[in-house]
Amino acid sequence: MKSNEEKIKALEKKIRALERILNKQDLLLAYYEKLMELAREEYGIEFKKTPPPASPDTPPRKSDDQ
Repeated sequence: MKSNEEKIKALEKKIRALERILNKQDLLLAYYEKLMELAREEYGIEFKKTPPPASPDTPPRKSDDQ
């Protein structure tokens, strides 16, 4: 069985790895947001948000015209 100190070190290592992943995702998000901004400004491209596809476990959404 691992000692508490080993458990703490393993958790700290996992935290550092997750922080690196989060930082990378933050950079990617900023990049894509800037890319979309430039596409709007330079080419007049508008991006529309769409809801994620429904999973089999979620009930169907009601449309606005009902």
